[in-house]
Amino acid sequence: MNISYYTIDDMRLGHDPKGITGWRIRHFLSLDKALAQYRTMSPRGIKTLGVTDGVRVLELVRCQPLFPDDKEGEDVLAADYRNFPLWCKVPEVAEAEQECIASLRLRYLMEQERIIPIPTGKKLSKRFKGIRLRSCDPASIRWVYVAGQGLVPPNALKWPRPTLPLVLYYMVEGIMKNGAIVTLEVTPWEYEQLACRTKEWHAQKL
Repeated sequence: MNISYYTIDDMRLGHDPKGITGWRIRHFLSLDKALAQYRTMSPRGIKTLGVTDGVRVLELVRCQPLFPDDKEGEDVLAADYRNFPLWCKVPEVAEAEQECIASLRLRYLMEQERIIPIPTGKKLSKRFKGIRLRSCDPASIRWVYVAGQGLVPPNALKWPRPTLPLVLYYMVEGIMKNGAIVTLEVTPWEYEQLACRTKEWHAQKL
């Protein structure tokens, strides 16, 4: 597979085949050169960096405003390659994602019309030892913490807003080994891991 990289200077401008009034795309054979070009572009535009095999494209990084009044955007991971069957087994893409996270010091990931902390990929911390969710149904999430707003009900994420909501954590109910009910503050990634643990626990009880 022939992998190359691209940058687009400002997605807000729309596409102009002549590259005069619209956004401009540049192609690179190496990620290092693509990253170098990406850094030179203004953070006031919706700039992006991605990977392509000549037919398919995958956006890796986007400069995205986090709050409505932001004059400049923050670089965020535009997509997790592991969620795309056509890309998840391509080693160059896995390496490119990690290099982008490290070199651009990315903190957040765009996912399903929201922005969340980048998953750590590590095991759950010891504070979750022996704890499962009271319900692993997403509808059971009681509160969502949105940066700049505070705790809001989950349906508030569907309200119209000028920028994607930055979701830092959920408030959910968990069950300890002794059966006690506890309120948990969990990141979206931690919630997914606890949901998997809860499903496995129920499967073993069947």
